[in-house]
Amino acid sequence: MLEIRDNGKGMESVPDVLALTTDGHYGLAGMKERTEAVNGEFKLLSAAGKGTTVAVSVPLNAVLKGAG
Repeated sequence: MLEIRDNGKGMESVPDVLALTTDGHYGLAGMKERTEAVNGEFKLLSAAGKGTTVAVSVPLNAVLKGAG
């Protein structure tokens, strides 16, 4: 599991990360796509004035498969 958290300004609402690509923002969409490709779970949590958290969890079998 990977969790990245900041205490920045946050977002009014959590965007559809795939919709962000229409504005040329590919970072979160790429993270979501790669996570789901290995049957992982991607979560984006945010609230205005309270920062943002990106949480990614990947099943152990996907991690071990990549190590070989």
